[in-house]
Amino acid sequence: LYIYSFVRHFLIFTANSLQDERLSDLIRSGYLFVLPQRDSSGRRVVFSRAASLDASKFTAADVMRAHLLTFECLLFDEECQINGLTYIFDEQNTSWSHIAIWTPSEVTKAFTCSEKSIPIRHRQMNFIGLPWTMNLIFSSIFVNCWT
Repeated sequence: LYIYSFVRHFLIFTANSLQDERLSDLIRSGYLFVLPQRDSSGRRVVFSRAASLDASKFTAADVMRAHLLTFECLLFDEECQINGLTYIFDEQNTSWSHIAIWTPSEVTKAFTCSEKSIPIRHRQMNFIGLPWTMNLIFSSIFVNCWT
């Protein structure tokens, strides 16, 4: 699946460099980072803060590229390969503009590119401050993507 995703979504996979100004700006904004400590199961913890994402400046493709770059860096950590990842998504101060950058096809692409094509174990997802309306949207996305 990695080769298939790489060929099908070539620009997402090949434009992952901190030398890319958009990607570097997104990461510097504090949108996505890896916590220095591991969780109680020995997994690396990837923290995402939606409020740091300027939805008027960045696209869903930029978000996917930031996640893929993070995943690729974490692949060098053998313990991460074995134990997998935990996510914390801080959704406080999330607005409709954050949702509007995602089309249904981009959501599908994001799950295909990260969950099914990168050889890393995605073990746990935790949401903080998720508004009830977004909870409905995320629930339907996860039910549709993982069933």
